[in-house]
Amino acid sequence: MQMTYYTRIERAKKILEDAEYVLLGGGAGLSSAAGITYSGKRFTDHFGPFIEKYGFTDLYTSSFYPFETEEEKWAYWAKHISLNRYEMGATKLYLEGTVFGN
Repeated sequence: MQMTYYTRIERAKKILEDAEYVLLGGGAGLSSAAGITYSGKRFTDHFGPFIEKYGFTDLYTSSFYPFETEEEKWAYWAKHISLNRYEMGATKLYLEGTVFGN
C-alpha cells in the first residue's frame, strides 16, 4: 500500500519526535553559509605555489587534480586540510548548529 505525502510526513514527524538523537550532515553549502570561501584572496594567499605550478583556480576543482606522485598529492591535501580544518577553526554557524533543542 502506497502512503500519501501527508502520511509520510506524519510518520517522519513521529520518528523524529521519538528519537533520542538525530544526526544531520551538511555538505559544501554549509561551508559557504559559514563564510568559508574556496576561491579568491583566501585561495591565492595560501596556494600560490600550487596555482603557479598547476594552474589551479579554486580549492574545489583543485581537489580533483590527478597529481603524478603521492608526495605532490599529500602536499596539496595537507595544506588544504590545515587551512580548512585547523586554521579556520569552528565558525559561529557550526557551533550554533551542533545542538537542536532539548
